[in-house]
Amino acid sequence: MMSTQHFILSLTIFIIISNLHDEVNACRELGEECVTRGPKSCCEPLICGLKSHGTGVCVKCIPGGSECKKSEDCCSKRCKSGYCTFK
Repeated sequence: MMSTQHFILSLTIFIIISNLHDEVNACRELGEECVTRGPKSCCEPLICGLKSHGTGVCVKCIPGGSECKKSEDCCSKRCKSGYCTFK
């Protein structure tokens, strides 16, 4: 039979592991740090507004003058030569 101490210890370990699993697999919210792909990517419809080398902050759209890959990611809806236009 499991003692109360063993039960509490087992429950504590289970909770810690569950929280770590959720943290690793959770998408990032508005304003949180992100990477462009993988477990630290932004929750849809947010996108990762890059700051440097694949890391950035989750935003609704990428502002003018910032790097982009697709026009739909830009606030202006125009990505030209790898940068969002201002209008």
